[in-house]
Amino acid sequence: MRRTPKLSILSCFSLAIVLTAADLPRPVGAAEPPAPTSSQQAEQTFAAGLASYEAGDFAGAITAWTSARAHMAADPQAVDAWHVLGLDLAQAHVRAYRVDRDVGHFDPAQQLLDEYVDWVDRPGHTMDDAEREDRPRALEMLAFIERERAARTMAAAPAPAPVVAPASVADAPPVRIDSAPRERQLKAGRAMIGTGAVALGIGVGSAVAAGVLATRAPRIEREYEALQSEIGNDEPSPAESALLEDLTVEGKRANVGVIASAACAAVFLAAGIGLLSGGLVVRKRALRATPAVGPGYAGAAVSLRF
Repeated sequence: MRRTPKLSILSCFSLAIVLTAADLPRPVGAAEPPAPTSSQQAEQTFAAGLASYEAGDFAGAITAWTSARAHMAADPQAVDAWHVLGLDLAQAHVRAYRVDRDVGHFDPAQQLLDEYVDWVDRPGHTMDDAEREDRPRALEMLAFIERERAARTMAAAPAPAPVVAPASVADAPPVRIDSAPRERQLKAGRAMIGTGAVALGIGVGSAVAAGVLATRAPRIEREYEALQSEIGNDEPSPAESALLEDLTVEGKRANVGVIASAACAAVFLAAGIGLLSGGLVVRKRALRATPAVGPGYAGAAVSLRF
């Protein structure tokens, strides 16, 4: 069975928006029918928004419910309904983001959700059953917005530079180069330590990225399963089909990102530890490293002096 926004808002209208005789203009003779009151306009625009939401037209629901809340704002008897509709409007923004991936939905949704939570948590107020059910839903949507913002920030960060392996050439005996004086050896040791620290930092950053992406993949899977559960045996709407496809693509990207980040972390961590260890040995034990190069060979001939 599909979930819909809080249908109890209809009963809230009947309780909170009371049409009195004073609300209606008095007809004069055969004058034109009176213009709808703000209460009537609020009910009409709410009903239009609900129909749009159930049809998967979340942008239409957002427009209609925003107008309904504007009509309700002037009625002090509609305060409760105004806040409840704000929660449903925030949910429409979240569902719209899942379809169009427009981050412009984040700010209005977050403001509406914060207002709802502050309203039910106001001093001296005791929540009813509906509010106790809706408050966790509001907090869950706030957490979803924060996760999506963090994921987009990480996705926009530059990826670590790839490690390029040297071209292979025919093997040949290495060409030995005379060792540098002790001062140059110590300078080389410091350079190794600095380079190793940079490589180690990149490795740690890649490991952190892999860990974040590893937690993101199960979340996407849960969202996919939750949406399928909402659809049930019904035929998915075009918007729901597009959302399922987006979640599938996003899950695949997360898996690829985990593998790439983990591989990069392994390479840089190993290189960083090796360079740091070598640099410390050069400085503390007077390590004598003689460069040796040749076709198909590049490295260092190492000898210890005790």
